[in-house]
Amino acid sequence: MNDLNDKKKMTEKKGARKKVVKSPEKTPYSSDYKCLCPCKEYIVEDIKNVVRSYADVTKESQKEVIQQAALSQSSKTVVESVVRQLDADKVEREKRRCNLVVLSAPEPSKDLSKEQKIAEDNQFCCSVLEIPSSNIEACWRAGKIDESKPEYRRPLIIKLKSEGLAQEWTNNGVGLKTANGHWINRDLCAADRKANFLSRQERRKRMEKKK
Repeated sequence: MNDLNDKKKMTEKKGARKKVVKSPEKTPYSSDYKCLCPCKEYIVEDIKNVVRSYADVTKESQKEVIQQAALSQSSKTVVESVVRQLDADKVEREKRRCNLVVLSAPEPSKDLSKEQKIAEDNQFCCSVLEIPSSNIEACWRAGKIDESKPEYRRPLIIKLKSEGLAQEWTNNGVGLKTANGHWINRDLCAADRKANFLSRQERRKRMEKKK
């Protein structure tokens, strides 16, 4: 009997404890936390600014990379063009290494045949320029006759049998003036002619300064 009463009392005490314990209520945010809420907007805006700045920097970097790539490609194109021109000049220079050129040689008569004109030019080389026929391999005229310029004389190209003879007959490339007043020069490619022209201009400028 006493045991039943003890159990009953213990059950009543537990029920009382359950009644006393209340479910936790939601604690309202403090005023300080509420004050911090607007900071969220600033943080989001800062993030947007950072992303925007990064995008701008990236855009500028990409632009610079593209410009450098274009410059590199352009430089590569220029270098390739220069290399091709150097190769072409080398081939042209090799073809002309045994050649002489005379600018003042009179033109053969128009009434002559092609073979007769060549024979007349050969005769001019031997009798007027006094180049032995044994040294000459061939001769021809460069360019076409310009009917609008009757006094124009096409360059006479004389191919000798060796480069050494070409050096000898041009005073080692300086040029040789014959007794008849004709100048004999090396037959240069366009690049070498331009280089010689600029060199002469530079010499003239130095001489004028000395005066």
